[in-house]
Amino acid sequence: MRILRAAPIIALTVAISLSLPVSAHAGISEIFGGTTNLSLVASPKTVKAWRTVGSLKHHGLGRYEDYASYFNKSGTGVLVPTNLVTQLSKFLLDERNYSSVRDDCVYQPELVLTFSDGTRNLDLFFSTGCRVMLVKTADRGSEQAPATVDTTITKHSELVRIMKQIFPNDDAILALKEN
Repeated sequence: MRILRAAPIIALTVAISLSLPVSAHAGISEIFGGTTNLSLVASPKTVKAWRTVGSLKHHGLGRYEDYASYFNKSGTGVLVPTNLVTQLSKFLLDERNYSSVRDDCVYQPELVLTFSDGTRNLDLFFSTGCRVMLVKTADRGSEQAPATVDTTITKHSELVRIMKQIFPNDDAILALKEN
C-alpha cells in the first residue's frame, strides 16, 4: 500500500530530473553525448583546430541569416601538437571545469576542435564570449546550426591559454581575455 502512494512522487521526481540540463544530473560522458565521444576526447589519434567561418566574417553579433557560418570550419585547420592535445584532453575530461548555469547569450563559436581516432570524428565548438562548449552530436539539426549539447565552461582562462598556443599568430585569438 505504501509503495502505491509513493509511486506518483517517484514518477514526478524522475520527470523533473529528466528535464534538468544534461550536466546538472549526468556524468562527464553526457557532456560529450555518450561514451563513444568521451573515448575520442580521452585518447584521440589526432586533434585539429579551426577558426569558424562566422568568426572570420563578423566581429561581434553577426546577421541572423549568417548564423550557420559560426558552425562551419574555415580553411584546412591546424594540427594540434601532442603536448597541447594532452592538456586539452585533461582539461575537457575534468567535470569541475563545467557548470549547468547558463547566461543569456547568443552562441557564436569562434573555434572548433575535431577529435579523431582515424574513423570517427567529434567536433567541439567554443563560444569564448559566452564561455560555452557545444558538442556536435549529429549531422542533423536546424538549417541554422547542427544538433548540439551545450555546457558552460567555468575555467575559461585555462582553455583560452591553450587556444592561444594553438593559434600563436592569430591576432583575434591572442586578443581573447583570459578572465
